[in-house]
Amino acid sequence: KDKHSAIEKIWYAAKILFQHSTDHIRRLVKKDDQEISIKPEWSASAGAMIENFSASELARFNLLSDSMKTMFRNAAISPSVLYYYIHFPNRVNTFNNPVGKEVQFAMAEMTKDIASVNSYCASHGAKLLFLNLPTHSFAGHKQPALPGDELDGWYASNNQVDPLYRWVADVNQVPYLELTKLMNDTGDYFFRYDGHPNERGYEKIASLAGQYLLASDLIPKRKQ
Repeated sequence: KDKHSAIEKIWYAAKILFQHSTDHIRRLVKKDDQEISIKPEWSASAGAMIENFSASELARFNLLSDSMKTMFRNAAISPSVLYYYIHFPNRVNTFNNPVGKEVQFAMAEMTKDIASVNSYCASHGAKLLFLNLPTHSFAGHKQPALPGDELDGWYASNNQVDPLYRWVADVNQVPYLELTKLMNDTGDYFFRYDGHPNERGYEKIASLAGQYLLASDLIPKRKQ
């Protein structure tokens, strides 16, 4: 029961993320210059979530700083992040446990997914590169949000997530680029209170990925 409950929460969180992303992606590919307004939708989603909190969920919400609570209510941070904070307060510790049932389930599913994508790429004459999207917890960038985030320094030195990604890549014979250590410097790469890469972070990721591709055999070399 606990396993199914955890999986359902993960699936619901992913569904929220896709709900907030799909329309924005669709608008990005349209040839217009209209601003994409996300605040009304984010504010409504966060408000509905907060209004329906149980007593224990509300107590956990109140552990957040006043600044964070205000930003969630004012749609400055995605409601999907709020969902993770409330339902997965120890999420990083869970992700960093290679023998945990949640990680074992995720590993099995990821292995199948990468195998499927790799097969599709091969059938179309394309090559696949597996790269990780680093989070602040493992890259050593302090982004205070919850009390547990004080452990970020420890996670940066005891990273068990990237070796799992590399294992999945190796099993599927797909080249793997670990970006976490390459972004472990003083650059301001992550949104505060959020943990996702910001504009500078994605610029760094694109640069590192480009350097890797140019140095590898994934891109055919041009004849002189």
